Amino acid sequence: MPSWSPRSGATSKHRPVLLGALARHVTKIREFTDGVFVWRFGVIHIVQLDRAATGEPLAPILDEVLRHPSGKFVAEISLKLDPEPEVAAVLALLARDPSPSLRAFELATTADCGDLGPFLRAHPKLRRLAIRGRIGTTDLSPMHETLRSIVTASLPELEELELRLLNRDMLFSHLRPLLRRGDLPALKRLRVRSADYLDEIIAELVESPLAPQLTVLDLGLAEVGDPSVRRLLNHQARFPELAEVVLMRGFLSRSVLGELQGMVKKVTFVDEDPDDEDRMADGEYFDGVEE
Repeated sequence: MPSWSPRSGATSKHRPVLLGALARHVTKIREFTDGVFVWRFGVIHIVQLDRAATGEPLAPILDEVLRHPSGKFVAEISLKLDPEPEVAAVLALLARDPSPSLRAFELATTADCGDLGPFLRAHPKLRRLAIRGRIGTTDLSPMHETLRSIVTASLPELEELELRLLNRDMLFSHLRPLLRRGDLPALKRLRVRSADYLDEIIAELVESPLAPQLTVLDLGLAEVGDPSVRRLLNHQARFPELAEVVLMRGFLSRSVLGELQGMVKKVTFVDEDPDDEDRMADGEYFDGVEE
């Protein structure tokens, strides 16, 4: 792949070649490291689309990107959209016309995503998958079918999985099959947020085939107290690679927090939903705890 990058010499005169009609979505034509399109190696590497910002359905825009020469090697897609038919349209597009270079997919939505099976089967080389229910609505859509399709998907290269389990009808039984899988050899970072049943999750995790391989365990945006964390501490031999635990602030005693800090290199607190703000890197919305 060519090493040239647009930032090394491109100006607005190259707009027709680099972006064509896609330029209408770019506010700063000379910004190649942030915004709607992030460039690497002379092509669009990351697509970040927010339905509220574009004012247009995202599926046609995404289709246009993936068909454009600059979008042939898109590796990461991050979307925020809520209308259920539009979520379905995006997933149908990516299932029908898969992007062979896609390695990360993030979707923040209040909609019911439904069955992700066709999309996941079309992208077996995904390394990061994040499905986030959005805080800020009283309409918490069901995730049963979505979670079932993730639990049963073949994703041998998946390194990070993030689920935002906001729906109050979600049961631990819907998540348990995921924690019992022994065929996710690359999964290192597991983020299960906003869950009402952290006691059950931790109890299952200490016996899970995933335990020895996890480096990050994120249980943020939910209340987890001393008994659950102590169970983790009592089985720390099951987590030889665990380096970071992410929790919600204010529910642990000082003594248990101190023991947890002795078990892992980093204890991190997340106190608010980052999807209520602009998209940010982990370091910007996480507040680390230092000794």
